[in-house]
Amino acid sequence: MSEQAQAGGKRIWVLSAIAVFVAVVLAAFFWRGSLMGETAEWFVQRHFGIGAHFKIGDIDLSGVWLPELSLGDDGELRLKDVRIDYRPSNFGLSDIKAIQIGEAEIQARYDGGFHLGSLDSALAELTHSDTDGSSIHPMVVVHHIRVHLATPIGEQQIDGMATYDKDTLFTNLNWIEAENGAHLTTTATIRSISTQARPEGQIQGSITAQSKLWQLLPGVTPVAGQISVNISVTGGSGDPAAPRLQANLALQNFSVKELPEPINGPINAVVQMAGGEKMPQQLSGGSFSFNGLTADIKGGPSVDFVGKLGNGQGTLGFAEGKTTLTSDIDLAVKDQQAVLGDVTLKEPAADLKLRLNYDGAIVTVTPRETGKLTIRDLPKGPIGFPSGLTVPVKAEGTELAIAVAPTTMAPIAGKFALGDIKTQVAAAGRKDIATLTLSGSKAAFGGETADSREAQLVIPTLRLDFLGRPTTIGNLQIDAKGKPDLVTGTVSVSLATIDLGKMVAPLKATAKLTGKPGRIDMTAKLTDQTGRLTFTTSGNMDPGRGTGRFQVNLAPLVFAKDGWQFGDLIPIVRQYSHDIDGKIALKGTIDLAPDRSLTSKLNLAIENLSGQIGPAVFQNLNGVVLIDRPWPLSTAANQTLSVEQLVIGLPFTNGLINFDIDDGRSLKVNAGSLNLAGGQVSLAPTQLALDASVQQLDLQVDRLGVGELFQLIGIAGLSGEGQISGNIPVSLFPTGVVIKDAKLASVGPGKLKYDKASAPAMVKSAGSSVNMALDALSDFHYKELILTLQRELTGDANLGLHISGSNPSFYDGYPVEFNFTATGRLDEVLRKGLAGYQVPAMIEQRLNDFR
Repeated sequence: MSEQAQAGGKRIWVLSAIAVFVAVVLAAFFWRGSLMGETAEWFVQRHFGIGAHFKIGDIDLSGVWLPELSLGDDGELRLKDVRIDYRPSNFGLSDIKAIQIGEAEIQARYDGGFHLGSLDSALAELTHSDTDGSSIHPMVVVHHIRVHLATPIGEQQIDGMATYDKDTLFTNLNWIEAENGAHLTTTATIRSISTQARPEGQIQGSITAQSKLWQLLPGVTPVAGQISVNISVTGGSGDPAAPRLQANLALQNFSVKELPEPINGPINAVVQMAGGEKMPQQLSGGSFSFNGLTADIKGGPSVDFVGKLGNGQGTLGFAEGKTTLTSDIDLAVKDQQAVLGDVTLKEPAADLKLRLNYDGAIVTVTPRETGKLTIRDLPKGPIGFPSGLTVPVKAEGTELAIAVAPTTMAPIAGKFALGDIKTQVAAAGRKDIATLTLSGSKAAFGGETADSREAQLVIPTLRLDFLGRPTTIGNLQIDAKGKPDLVTGTVSVSLATIDLGKMVAPLKATAKLTGKPGRIDMTAKLTDQTGRLTFTTSGNMDPGRGTGRFQVNLAPLVFAKDGWQFGDLIPIVRQYSHDIDGKIALKGTIDLAPDRSLTSKLNLAIENLSGQIGPAVFQNLNGVVLIDRPWPLSTAANQTLSVEQLVIGLPFTNGLINFDIDDGRSLKVNAGSLNLAGGQVSLAPTQLALDASVQQLDLQVDRLGVGELFQLIGIAGLSGEGQISGNIPVSLFPTGVVIKDAKLASVGPGKLKYDKASAPAMVKSAGSSVNMALDALSDFHYKELILTLQRELTGDANLGLHISGSNPSFYDGYPVEFNFTATGRLDEVLRKGLAGYQVPAMIEQRLNDFR
């Protein structure tokens, strides 16, 4: 609009020059018209250096009529049917009363500035020259104006009319693009043209998606819809006065290739040229200010997207052929959902107060104060946010830079400083809710060159509280470097502290991923703070197929009875484990399938492990367990462990247990064999729930030696011969063992002998009846022997012994029955190696692979 106003002002000077030429013609009133025309052409060529053609019709004392008049080497200005009315005097500009022009045709060019070809220099001279200083100007009426305007998007034609009177220009111009791609209608009034122009008027029209005007904005590719335009222009005030534009745009089903949905809604703003009283400081003459910028947009990214822009203000500059922008805006956007790759965001929203700067090459966006980003949930993600997620975005330390012009750096770069975040988190398909807290997080991305990408995420503190078990990660840092394809490059991860509370001793970890087309290589290392635990993994995966294989190695964990304990590694079991001695190691492979399931060939080696875990006291536990799925934990069928000694209420020896795990929750005992007092003890097949508060075992005793049993129990002076069999039900609690209603019975006759000399003094002096019983037991031949056992959780036991039979030397073998009861802590037996014990050859061979 400003260029049209300038063009109108230049046309007034051209008409003024014509009046001067007419004065020359009047001076030769009695000469022929052709001679006067030639004189006028000579005058224009001599004084302005441009071509001219005058065709003079009628001349009299009150006026002159020119059928045709053209100025410019290429006829840039052509006038037809020109009538100039004047009064004879000094033939100055003030003597011309009116100029009527039937038709004016202008050839012009626009390439960022408005040009009239060879007339540019003449117009510049006329614009800066002064006539007689008079403020009186004749009235000029142009009934029809046609402007042929050459532009970068093709030739455009503008039609209309104009009237100049009392230093005021009135125009009505219309522009219709070819094929009606756009059209604009303007009505304008420009006052005080000769002193200080003050334009006023209206611009109305529409721009469709088919308009060639969009070629001037290469970042936008509309495909349908239109934008309605309504702009009001006021003269403004100030020194110098600056016109002010109230712009109202309405987007109607406006679609662009970059967005899936059409856009609808109004955009409003007030634009002020440089010089207005509300202009920001340091504005040049080629600058504009704007304020009151608002927008209420629906659609675009999705049919449910809503974007509101408010309080927009700033400056727009066009100095030195470069466009610049400084602006403050308040932005609020929301949507029902947004899809980012495989992740769906439910009800994402942003509420930000931003500052925008554009220097002609890069757009920089920074928050003016802390804003926030929110989402309601991640409905298809591996985790969800039951109470939503709010991410505060701090002003200090946050910046987004977008390169509009070609640059040697990455086209987009940014850094973000986030406030404290606290939210609830739940794993997909699980009802258990955890609390996640992040403090002081920072993120950055960009690249030093256009062919490189870099990103970094730093989280000083991450805390996860789940089922009363807190996990804290300190100084989590992720660094990524690569190429723009986001496939080729490296990602490094470090965690300075991993505190799982009582679950595991504090850990630290590092990992590195190297990406290349079709493949990602990975290495990782996990250690405890003391360095006694070292877990490493390496491998690769095919992201396209979703497959991968990883080598896993857990260096031997060496425990010592008087040194590092299992409870030092896993504090939660410290109260349940004591005096652990031996080694544990792990190695093998883990495979990832396209359905994201995991399988493995992991060998867990247990070598000479001794100590106490829960109620079980064991010595020299050995075995190699094949784990065929790491999560949920599963083993191959028929895994075997051997143990030299196992004390669970009773001291068993030479144990061999066959088992497997197939669901991560239960252990299936297929078979088990143990020795007790020379007899064989079998463990009946059973299923043990790993998270149960009590475990039930049913021990079947076969041909236990009576003499060995009495020796084990430790009744002074009592020995025997024969065998007993039966059942021992065992209940294992975390803090102890309960045996209820255990019963062992003789499988045939046998003998008992009691050495009276070995009896305690209190027994010997107990009386005649006791001595008689001891005499009967000195050589007792029993027909029936029944042993019963009850054991409490405290360790207190009650042993009952029933025998029936006779002593050939006692009352000629008269039948006798005895019932004995003994109480005490029968399982307080010193653990010691048994002579001749050897690890089974099958287990020994597999352990050799770890040595």
